Amino acid sequence: GNDIIYTYTDNKGCVNSATTQIIVKPSPYAEVEKDIIICEGFDEILTTKSPDVNVTYQWYKDGAMILQQKQKTLNVTEEGQYQIEVKKDGCSFLSTPKKVDVVSFEVIAEEETTILFDESIQLQAEANFNLFDQDYEIKWIDEDNTIVSTIINPVVNPFQTTNYTLVVTDNNGCEATDNVLITVLDQVVIPNGF
Repeated sequence: GNDIIYTYTDNKGCVNSATTQIIVKPSPYAEVEKDIIICEGFDEILTTKSPDVNVTYQWYKDGAMILQQKQKTLNVTEEGQYQIEVKKDGCSFLSTPKKVDVVSFEVIAEEETTILFDESIQLQAEANFNLFDQDYEIKWIDEDNTIVSTIINPVVNPFQTTNYTLVVTDNNGCEATDNVLITVLDQVVIPNGF
């Protein structure tokens, strides 16, 4: 602590002094660990780094207090700027904002199709992003969980009715899926009666 000396002089010239010690308490400190990216429909836990003990916590999203969120961690599902405020002994500290991004994308496989036995068909897909971007892994998988192709519009030749699942994964590990049923009809042989 620091000693402070107070000196008082009254209107008759009498002087008196007193010494007191003032203790300045250190400010608490905390930071949200890192910016994160989550896949739509999933959640992630934001964690706090704080060397202080016996502190209280309050989370904020986009500058607004998140009610009933007073723990050291926060389960998040929404985009935004997140901060944590720590309080101890009447002092408080608000962390630097950390960004949470939610990745959302969709793929749509073509409509059901019927083909004849021994025919080929090109599987088609659309997406709300550039499917030819190198940041996406593409897999067409059959009912046996076998990868049939890793290109977006492959040609297939199923020998029986098959349900194909398209799985597109981005570089964050987020997935979008859809499937298409290709029905295979047996060829009918008409005997020649002559």
